[in-house]
Amino acid sequence: MGAESSTPRRNSPPALPLPPAFDFQFMADQDGDVPMVQHAVNEQDEVMEGIDPIDPPNWKVELCRIVLMHIRPGNDQPTFQQLLAVLFSREDQTEDFRVYSSSWICIMDAISQPNRASSYEDCVSVVANSFISIIEVLERNEMVPQLAILFNLLATLTSFLPEFRGSIFGQDDSPAPDSSPLIRIICKLVLTELGEPSKGASQEDLGRELLGFLEAMYFELPEEDTLKFSELVRSEDVMMTLLSTNQPASFVEQVVCILAKLSIRKQLCWALSSVQDPDQEVAGKKTVKNNVTERLCSHLIEFKYDGPEFYKFREYILVYFTQLSLSHPDVYSNLSGTPVLLASVLWHIATLATPLWEDDERLIESPANALELVQYIERAVYFIHYLIFGAERALNLEHKLLQAPPRPFNNILQLFI
Repeated sequence: MGAESSTPRRNSPPALPLPPAFDFQFMADQDGDVPMVQHAVNEQDEVMEGIDPIDPPNWKVELCRIVLMHIRPGNDQPTFQQLLAVLFSREDQTEDFRVYSSSWICIMDAISQPNRASSYEDCVSVVANSFISIIEVLERNEMVPQLAILFNLLATLTSFLPEFRGSIFGQDDSPAPDSSPLIRIICKLVLTELGEPSKGASQEDLGRELLGFLEAMYFELPEEDTLKFSELVRSEDVMMTLLSTNQPASFVEQVVCILAKLSIRKQLCWALSSVQDPDQEVAGKKTVKNNVTERLCSHLIEFKYDGPEFYKFREYILVYFTQLSLSHPDVYSNLSGTPVLLASVLWHIATLATPLWEDDERLIESPANALELVQYIERAVYFIHYLIFGAERALNLEHKLLQAPPRPFNNILQLFI
Protein backbone atom coordinates (compact mmCIF):
# COMPACT_ATOMS: atom_id res chain seq x y z
CA MET A 1 0.00 0.00 0.00
CA GLY A 2 1.28 3.49 -0.74
CA ALA A 3 -0.21 5.03 2.35
CA GLU A 4 1.83 7.88 3.91
CA SER A 5 3.35 7.48 7.37
CA SER A 6 1.22 8.83 10.21
CA THR A 7 4.30 9.94 12.31
CA PRO A 8 4.13 13.74 12.88
CA ARG A 9 7.01 15.79 11.54
CA ARG A 10 9.00 17.80 14.13
CA ASN A 11 9.92 21.41 13.52
CA SER A 12 13.67 22.13 13.42
CA PRO A 13 15.03 24.11 16.44
CA PRO A 14 15.60 27.83 15.96
CA ALA A 15 19.09 28.81 14.93
CA LEU A 16 21.37 30.04 17.75
CA PRO A 17 22.52 33.65 17.48
CA LEU A 18 26.05 34.14 16.33
CA PRO A 19 28.56 35.30 18.99
CA PRO A 20 29.18 39.01 18.94
CA ALA A 21 32.10 40.10 16.88
CA PHE A 22 34.73 42.02 18.85
CA ASP A 23 36.27 45.02 17.31
CA PHE A 24 39.96 44.40 17.94
CA GLN A 25 40.68 48.07 17.52
CA PHE A 26 39.41 48.52 21.06
CA MET A 27 41.44 45.67 22.58
CA ALA A 28 44.12 46.95 24.97
CA ASP A 29 45.56 43.54 25.88
CA GLN A 30 48.38 42.61 23.47
CA ASP A 31 48.71 38.89 24.19
CA GLY A 32 45.01 38.12 23.82
CA ASP A 33 44.43 36.84 27.36
CA VAL A 34 41.74 39.21 28.52
CA PRO A 35 39.88 41.55 26.23
CA MET A 36 40.11 45.07 27.56
CA VAL A 37 38.27 48.00 26.15
CA GLN A 38 40.53 50.90 25.36
CA HIS A 39 38.04 53.62 26.17
CA ALA A 40 37.83 52.43 29.82
CA VAL A 41 41.55 52.96 30.22
CA ASN A 42 41.24 56.37 28.72
CA GLU A 43 38.54 57.26 31.23
CA GLN A 44 40.80 56.17 34.11
CA ASP A 45 43.62 58.30 32.77
CA GLU A 46 41.27 61.24 32.62
CA VAL A 47 40.30 60.68 36.29
CA MET A 48 43.95 60.52 37.34
CA GLU A 49 44.69 63.69 35.43
CA GLY A 50 41.90 65.44 37.30
CA ILE A 51 43.48 64.80 40.75
CA ASP A 52 45.56 67.67 42.03
CA PRO A 53 48.98 66.70 43.44
CA ILE A 54 49.29 66.97 47.24
CA ASP A 55 51.73 69.62 48.31
CA PRO A 56 54.06 68.87 51.25
CA PRO A 57 52.87 70.40 54.52
CA ASN A 58 54.11 73.85 55.38
CA TRP A 59 55.48 73.11 58.84
CA LYS A 60 56.18 76.75 59.54
CA VAL A 61 52.47 77.46 59.17
CA GLU A 62 51.75 74.64 61.63
CA LEU A 63 54.32 76.01 64.07
CA CYS A 64 52.73 79.43 63.89
CA ARG A 65 49.23 77.97 64.33
CA ILE A 66 50.14 75.89 67.40
CA VAL A 67 52.06 78.69 69.14
CA LEU A 68 49.28 81.23 68.65
CA MET A 69 46.19 79.00 69.08
CA HIS A 70 47.22 76.34 71.60
CA ILE A 71 44.90 76.03 74.61
CA ARG A 72 45.75 73.71 77.47
CA PRO A 73 42.86 71.34 78.32
CA GLY A 74 40.82 72.84 81.13
CA ASN A 75 41.77 76.43 80.31
CA ASP A 76 39.63 78.95 78.47
CA GLN A 77 42.39 81.25 77.24
CA PRO A 78 45.12 80.59 74.66
CA THR A 79 48.50 79.68 76.15
CA PHE A 80 50.13 82.48 74.15
CA GLN A 81 47.87 85.07 75.78
CA GLN A 82 48.44 83.75 79.31
CA LEU A 83 52.21 83.71 78.94
CA LEU A 84 52.32 87.24 77.56
CA ALA A 85 50.31 88.45 80.57
CA VAL A 86 53.12 87.58 83.02
CA LEU A 87 54.06 90.57 85.19
CA PHE A 88 57.51 91.45 86.53
CA SER A 89 56.88 94.17 89.10
CA ARG A 90 59.91 93.99 91.42
CA GLU A 91 63.03 96.00 90.78
CA ASP A 92 65.24 92.90 90.85
CA GLN A 93 63.21 91.42 87.99
CA THR A 94 64.27 94.01 85.42
CA GLU A 95 66.79 91.73 83.73
CA ASP A 96 64.33 88.81 83.75
CA PHE A 97 61.71 91.03 82.13
CA ARG A 98 64.19 92.03 79.42
CA VAL A 99 65.13 88.40 78.67
CA TYR A 100 61.49 87.26 78.78
CA SER A 101 60.20 89.98 76.44
CA SER A 102 63.11 89.66 74.00
CA SER A 103 62.56 85.88 73.83
CA TRP A 104 58.94 86.38 72.85
CA ILE A 105 59.96 89.01 70.29
CA CYS A 106 62.35 86.46 68.74
CA ILE A 107 59.54 83.88 68.61
CA MET A 108 57.11 86.27 66.96
CA ASP A 109 59.74 87.36 64.45
CA ALA A 110 60.59 83.73 63.61
CA ILE A 111 57.02 82.59 63.00
CA SER A 112 56.09 85.67 60.99
CA GLN A 113 55.68 85.26 57.23
CA PRO A 114 54.66 81.58 57.57
CA ASN A 115 54.53 81.06 53.81
CA ARG A 116 58.33 81.09 53.68
CA ALA A 117 58.58 77.35 54.29
CA SER A 118 62.23 77.20 53.21
CA SER A 119 63.34 78.77 56.51
CA TYR A 120 61.59 76.20 58.73
CA GLU A 121 64.79 74.69 60.20
CA ASP A 122 66.17 78.07 61.24
CA CYS A 123 62.76 79.04 62.58
CA VAL A 124 62.52 75.92 64.77
CA SER A 125 66.00 76.53 66.19
CA VAL A 126 65.18 80.14 67.13
CA VAL A 127 61.83 79.21 68.67
CA ALA A 128 63.29 76.32 70.69
CA ASN A 129 66.16 78.37 72.13
CA SER A 130 63.75 81.19 72.98
CA PHE A 131 61.46 78.80 74.85
CA ILE A 132 64.46 77.53 76.86
CA SER A 133 65.18 81.11 77.95
CA ILE A 134 61.51 81.57 78.89
CA ILE A 135 61.53 78.39 80.99
CA GLU A 136 64.65 79.57 82.79
CA VAL A 137 63.04 82.93 83.65
CA LEU A 138 59.80 81.33 84.85
CA GLU A 139 61.72 78.80 86.97
CA ARG A 140 63.86 81.51 88.55
CA ASN A 141 60.75 83.48 89.55
CA GLU A 142 58.80 80.36 90.70
CA MET A 143 55.90 80.95 88.31
CA VAL A 144 54.51 77.42 88.61
CA PRO A 145 51.13 77.80 86.79
CA GLN A 146 52.83 79.43 83.79
CA LEU A 147 55.43 76.64 83.69
CA ALA A 148 52.68 74.02 83.62
CA ILE A 149 50.88 75.51 80.61
CA LEU A 150 54.20 76.12 78.84
CA PHE A 151 55.24 72.46 79.19
CA ASN A 152 51.86 71.45 77.77
CA LEU A 153 52.52 73.68 74.76
CA LEU A 154 56.03 72.26 74.31
CA ALA A 155 54.68 68.69 74.48
CA THR A 156 52.26 69.55 71.67
CA LEU A 157 54.99 71.12 69.54
CA THR A 158 57.30 68.14 70.16
CA SER A 159 54.62 65.61 69.20
CA PHE A 160 53.41 67.27 65.99
CA LEU A 161 56.37 69.08 64.44
CA PRO A 162 59.41 67.44 62.86
CA GLU A 163 62.87 68.47 64.07
CA PHE A 164 61.46 70.27 67.11
CA ARG A 165 62.35 67.33 69.36
CA GLY A 166 66.05 67.66 68.57
CA SER A 167 66.10 71.47 68.75
CA ILE A 168 64.38 71.84 72.12
CA PHE A 169 67.34 70.20 73.90
CA GLY A 170 69.28 73.38 73.21
CA GLN A 171 72.95 73.75 72.35
CA ASP A 172 75.88 74.54 74.61
CA ASP A 173 78.82 76.70 73.56
CA SER A 174 80.94 73.55 73.73
CA PRO A 175 78.45 70.90 72.60
CA ALA A 176 78.75 67.38 74.04
CA PRO A 177 76.63 64.28 73.36
CA ASP A 178 75.39 64.13 76.97
CA SER A 179 74.92 67.86 77.60
CA SER A 180 71.70 69.83 77.24
CA PRO A 181 70.72 73.28 78.61
CA LEU A 182 67.07 72.22 78.79
CA ILE A 183 67.80 69.07 80.84
CA ARG A 184 69.85 71.10 83.31
CA ILE A 185 66.96 73.54 83.79
CA ILE A 186 64.55 70.64 84.27
CA CYS A 187 66.83 69.10 86.91
CA LYS A 188 66.89 72.38 88.80
CA LEU A 189 63.13 72.75 88.41
CA VAL A 190 62.51 69.29 89.86
CA LEU A 191 64.58 70.07 92.94
CA THR A 192 63.08 73.50 93.60
CA GLU A 193 59.41 72.98 92.73
CA LEU A 194 58.71 69.25 93.11
CA GLY A 195 60.86 68.54 96.15
CA GLU A 196 58.37 70.00 98.64
CA PRO A 197 55.01 68.14 98.67
CA SER A 198 53.06 71.00 100.27
CA LYS A 199 52.55 73.39 97.36
CA GLY A 200 49.08 72.15 96.41
CA ALA A 201 47.35 71.68 93.09
CA SER A 202 49.68 73.91 91.10
CA GLN A 203 52.60 71.65 91.98
CA GLU A 204 50.66 68.57 90.86
CA ASP A 205 49.79 70.28 87.57
CA LEU A 206 53.43 71.15 86.99
CA GLY A 207 54.58 67.60 87.74
CA ARG A 208 51.98 66.09 85.44
CA GLU A 209 52.77 68.45 82.55
CA LEU A 210 56.53 68.06 83.02
CA LEU A 211 56.28 64.26 82.81
CA GLY A 212 54.00 64.57 79.80
CA PHE A 213 56.62 66.70 78.09
CA LEU A 214 59.38 64.17 78.90
CA GLU A 215 57.22 61.39 77.44
CA ALA A 216 56.83 63.37 74.24
CA MET A 217 60.59 63.95 74.18
CA TYR A 218 61.72 60.32 74.29
CA PHE A 219 59.10 59.11 71.79
CA GLU A 220 60.93 58.54 68.47
CA LEU A 221 64.01 60.13 70.00
CA PRO A 222 66.97 60.14 67.56
CA GLU A 223 69.93 58.02 68.60
CA GLU A 224 72.27 61.01 68.62
CA ASP A 225 70.10 62.77 71.25
CA THR A 226 69.57 59.79 73.56
CA LEU A 227 72.58 60.52 75.78
CA LYS A 228 71.21 63.97 76.61
CA PHE A 229 68.86 62.27 79.09
CA SER A 230 71.85 60.88 81.00
CA GLU A 231 72.31 64.18 82.82
CA LEU A 232 68.81 63.71 84.26
CA VAL A 233 69.02 60.05 85.27
CA ARG A 234 72.56 60.29 86.72
CA SER A 235 71.53 62.89 89.30
CA GLU A 236 70.78 61.18 92.61
CA ASP A 237 68.94 64.20 94.03
CA VAL A 238 66.68 64.50 90.99
CA MET A 239 65.86 60.79 90.81
CA MET A 240 65.19 60.52 94.54
CA THR A 241 62.84 63.51 94.31
CA LEU A 242 60.94 62.02 91.38
CA LEU A 243 60.69 58.58 93.01
CA SER A 244 59.96 59.80 96.53
CA THR A 245 57.12 58.13 98.42
CA ASN A 246 55.91 61.65 99.27
CA GLN A 247 54.89 62.09 95.64
CA PRO A 248 51.39 61.00 94.55
CA ALA A 249 51.24 57.34 93.53
CA SER A 250 50.11 58.22 90.00
CA PHE A 251 53.11 60.56 89.64
CA VAL A 252 55.62 57.90 90.76
CA GLU A 253 54.01 55.35 88.45
CA GLN A 254 54.41 57.71 85.49
CA VAL A 255 58.06 58.30 86.42
CA VAL A 256 58.73 54.55 86.56
CA CYS A 257 56.98 54.12 83.20
CA ILE A 258 59.33 56.74 81.70
CA LEU A 259 62.36 54.98 83.20
CA ALA A 260 61.16 51.64 81.79
CA LYS A 261 60.96 53.15 78.32
CA LEU A 262 64.32 54.89 78.65
CA SER A 263 65.90 51.59 79.69
CA ILE A 264 65.20 50.28 76.18
CA ARG A 265 67.91 52.65 74.91
CA LYS A 266 71.20 50.82 75.38
CA GLN A 267 73.15 54.10 75.38
CA LEU A 268 71.48 54.98 78.70
CA CYS A 269 72.10 51.65 80.47
CA TRP A 270 75.30 52.94 82.12
CA ALA A 271 73.69 56.10 83.44
CA LEU A 272 70.58 54.28 84.71
CA SER A 273 72.49 51.49 86.46
CA SER A 274 75.35 53.71 87.74
CA VAL A 275 77.89 51.44 86.07
CA GLN A 276 81.02 52.82 84.40
CA ASP A 277 81.02 52.37 80.64
CA PRO A 278 84.12 50.19 79.93
CA ASP A 279 84.63 51.92 76.59
CA GLN A 280 84.78 55.36 78.21
CA GLU A 281 86.62 54.80 81.46
CA VAL A 282 88.44 57.83 82.81
CA ALA A 283 91.42 57.29 85.08
CA GLY A 284 90.68 58.28 88.67
CA LYS A 285 87.01 59.06 87.98
CA LYS A 286 84.43 57.12 89.98
CA THR A 287 80.83 56.64 88.92
CA VAL A 288 78.37 58.36 91.25
CA LYS A 289 75.50 56.09 92.25
CA ASN A 290 72.02 57.45 91.60
CA ASN A 291 70.42 54.82 93.93
CA VAL A 292 67.58 54.24 91.45
CA THR A 293 67.93 50.47 91.84
CA GLU A 294 67.59 50.64 95.61
CA ARG A 295 64.62 53.03 95.48
CA LEU A 296 62.74 50.91 92.92
CA CYS A 297 63.39 47.79 95.00
CA SER A 298 61.89 49.55 98.00
CA HIS A 299 58.78 50.30 95.92
CA LEU A 300 58.42 46.58 95.18
CA ILE A 301 58.00 45.85 98.90
CA GLU A 302 56.38 49.13 99.99
CA PHE A 303 53.05 48.42 101.74
CA LYS A 304 51.74 51.72 100.38
CA TYR A 305 51.72 50.17 96.91
CA ASP A 306 50.04 46.86 97.82
CA GLY A 307 46.83 45.91 96.05
CA PRO A 308 45.60 45.14 92.52
CA GLU A 309 45.55 48.84 91.57
CA PHE A 310 49.38 48.88 91.83
CA TYR A 311 50.10 45.68 89.87
CA LYS A 312 50.79 47.66 86.71
CA PHE A 313 53.05 50.05 88.62
CA ARG A 314 55.20 47.20 89.91
CA GLU A 315 55.15 45.60 86.49
CA TYR A 316 56.86 48.71 85.12
CA ILE A 317 59.61 48.23 87.72
CA LEU A 318 60.25 44.66 86.55
CA VAL A 319 60.25 45.78 82.93
CA TYR A 320 62.86 48.39 83.82
CA PHE A 321 65.17 45.83 85.43
CA THR A 322 64.59 43.31 82.63
CA GLN A 323 65.54 45.79 79.92
CA LEU A 324 68.65 46.85 81.83
CA SER A 325 69.78 43.25 82.38
CA LEU A 326 69.51 42.62 78.63
CA SER A 327 71.43 45.73 77.62
CA HIS A 328 74.99 44.61 78.44
CA PRO A 329 76.69 41.69 80.27
CA ASP A 330 78.35 44.09 82.73
CA VAL A 331 74.99 45.59 83.65
CA TYR A 332 73.54 42.09 84.07
CA SER A 333 76.41 41.14 86.40
CA ASN A 334 75.84 44.29 88.42
CA LEU A 335 72.11 43.61 88.82
CA SER A 336 72.48 39.90 89.57
CA GLY A 337 75.06 40.80 92.19
CA THR A 338 72.73 43.21 93.97
CA PRO A 339 71.22 41.34 96.97
CA VAL A 340 68.46 43.88 97.51
CA LEU A 341 67.11 43.30 94.00
CA LEU A 342 66.85 39.54 94.42
CA ALA A 343 65.20 39.81 97.84
CA SER A 344 62.73 42.47 96.66
CA VAL A 345 61.62 40.51 93.60
CA LEU A 346 61.15 37.35 95.70
CA TRP A 347 59.08 39.29 98.21
CA HIS A 348 57.06 40.80 95.37
CA ILE A 349 56.31 37.32 93.97
CA ALA A 350 55.26 36.10 97.41
CA THR A 351 52.95 39.11 97.80
CA LEU A 352 51.38 38.41 94.40
CA ALA A 353 50.86 34.74 95.26
CA THR A 354 49.24 35.40 98.65
CA PRO A 355 45.70 36.08 97.28
CA LEU A 356 45.81 32.74 95.43
CA TRP A 357 46.67 30.78 98.57
CA GLU A 358 44.10 32.64 100.65
CA ASP A 359 41.27 32.26 98.10
CA ASP A 360 40.69 35.98 97.82
CA GLU A 361 37.01 36.75 97.14
CA ARG A 362 37.89 39.25 94.42
CA LEU A 363 39.62 36.51 92.46
CA ILE A 364 36.78 34.06 93.00
CA GLU A 365 34.21 36.57 91.78
CA SER A 366 36.27 37.64 88.77
CA PRO A 367 38.13 34.95 86.82
CA ALA A 368 39.54 37.70 84.59
CA ASN A 369 41.30 39.27 87.58
CA ALA A 370 42.61 35.87 88.63
CA LEU A 371 44.02 35.27 85.16
CA GLU A 372 45.63 38.69 85.12
CA LEU A 373 47.25 38.03 88.51
CA VAL A 374 48.64 34.69 87.31
CA GLN A 375 50.16 36.45 84.30
CA TYR A 376 51.85 39.00 86.58
CA ILE A 377 53.27 36.15 88.69
CA GLU A 378 54.43 34.31 85.58
CA ARG A 379 56.39 37.31 84.28
CA ALA A 380 57.94 37.99 87.68
CA VAL A 381 59.04 34.34 88.06
CA TYR A 382 60.46 34.40 84.55
CA PHE A 383 62.56 37.45 85.41
CA ILE A 384 63.89 35.96 88.65
CA HIS A 385 64.69 32.74 86.79
CA TYR A 386 66.69 34.70 84.21
CA LEU A 387 68.44 36.67 86.96
CA ILE A 388 69.51 33.52 88.82
CA PHE A 389 70.17 31.03 86.04
CA GLY A 390 71.42 33.40 83.35
CA ALA A 391 74.59 32.73 81.40
CA GLU A 392 76.59 35.28 83.41
CA ARG A 393 76.48 34.18 87.05
CA ALA A 394 78.35 36.77 89.05
CA LEU A 395 77.85 35.41 92.58
CA ASN A 396 76.34 31.95 92.00
CA LEU A 397 72.94 32.98 93.30
CA GLU A 398 71.54 29.49 92.87
CA HIS A 399 73.99 28.11 95.44
CA LYS A 400 73.37 30.99 97.85
CA LEU A 401 69.60 30.42 97.75
CA LEU A 402 69.76 26.67 98.31
CA GLN A 403 72.41 26.93 101.04
CA ALA A 404 70.96 29.86 102.98
CA PRO A 405 72.11 30.08 106.61
CA PRO A 406 69.53 28.96 109.23
CA ARG A 407 68.18 32.37 110.23
CA PRO A 408 64.47 33.21 110.68
CA PHE A 409 62.68 34.00 107.39
CA ASN A 410 65.88 33.74 105.40
CA ASN A 411 65.10 30.65 103.30
CA ILE A 412 63.42 31.04 99.94
CA LEU A 413 60.87 28.29 100.69
CA GLN A 414 59.46 30.16 103.67
CA LEU A 415 58.22 32.95 101.43
CA PHE A 416 55.80 30.59 99.70
CA ILE A 417 54.46 28.64 102.71
